Amino acid sequence: MDADPEPEQRLLDVPGHPGAVVRVEVVNPRAPATALFASGLGLPLELWHPVASLLPGVRCVLFDRPGTGGSGPWPTAATFADQVRLLGTVLEATAAGGEGGGRVVVVGHSHGGLFAEGLARSRPDVVRGLVLVDASDPGHEATRHQLEGRPAALARRLAALPGVARGTRRLTGRLLVTGGTATGAPRAARRAVTRAYGSPVQLRAAVDELAAVRADALALESLAARRPLPDVPVRLVVATRAAGPLSVRRTGWLRRMDHRVAQLGPRVVRIDVEAAHLVMLDAPRAVARAVEETLSPDA
Repeated sequence: MDADPEPEQRLLDVPGHPGAVVRVEVVNPRAPATALFASGLGLPLELWHPVASLLPGVRCVLFDRPGTGGSGPWPTAATFADQVRLLGTVLEATAAGGEGGGRVVVVGHSHGGLFAEGLARSRPDVVRGLVLVDASDPGHEATRHQLEGRPAALARRLAALPGVARGTRRLTGRLLVTGGTATGAPRAARRAVTRAYGSPVQLRAAVDELAAVRADALALESLAARRPLPDVPVRLVVATRAAGPLSVRRTGWLRRMDHRVAQLGPRVVRIDVEAAHLVMLDAPRAVARAVEETLSPDA
């Protein structure tokens, strides 16, 4: 049997956004089924590697949103519609046919879950399943809270200051990934995030996305009122662990997930996982299993 080929990597121009270049990686490029992964706020594609390694039968399409990891920044602040169209652009650029008639499972983590659900609602013709990994809930108060107006403008200026030392930015990235796991992030994930946050562009992109969270949540709610989810299997993967002051918020979040199940329709299955927010690092097998379930003819 032939050895698995190396992941395919490419840079993709974003139509309508001069200068925005997206790094794309396809793991298991010869596999028959396809899954498209949308990362959480400010996180590079490498954090999906533990999941992709458990899915040898799935072409795993990973990418860095503009400004993140190896991608060039948006020339202007991106809207929710821009982010959803970007998913479609990446999907079309990496299309390989295969089983499912060219349709894919869309996987979204945290803030990326808003965009994954947006693609499922706006492009039902390309989606065969949806996996939301501890995804942002558009109706939850924590999602609606945002960094906007003057605080956002100040944060952007601070992120771009030469005085914000590279070491400080890298420490921010390290804390982001280690603070989001219960088991400790793998060394490769820590290295990828630390390397990404060495660039001021990365920190600026994270601040921009944080400032857009409320607008993105409202845009998804508006879309959901007009466009139902397609009749496809949905898996809602919910992290149950949190530490310190986040514990109380996590308890409220878990209660809210019952409401999300009702919102997402009759084909949704909730999967509670003993993991912190970066589920793909704490429990990659649970995420991989959710993807496999949506691909099953019995789903």
